[in-house]
Amino acid sequence: KINCKKNQLRNALLDNAINDFYETVHVDEVDRQMRGILPEKELLTLSAIKYKLEERATIAKLLFQPLDECWDSLS
Repeated sequence: KINCKKNQLRNALLDNAINDFYETVHVDEVDRQMRGILPEKELLTLSAIKYKLEERATIAKLLFQPLDECWDSLS
């Protein structure tokens, strides 16, 4: 019975923590933006990945193209 109650309390605490996170995550982000705090540059810059296989490079490039350009490049 003690272990069951312990698990119930742990699950309730976890649920509360998850709910608190989802209630405040956007508030915190908006607050940072309003204060003019920018994210780190590593998050904003795209990394240049070099692929060993040409097919992988082509697929990766196609993933970031609009569908219209995708069909044009295949024909």
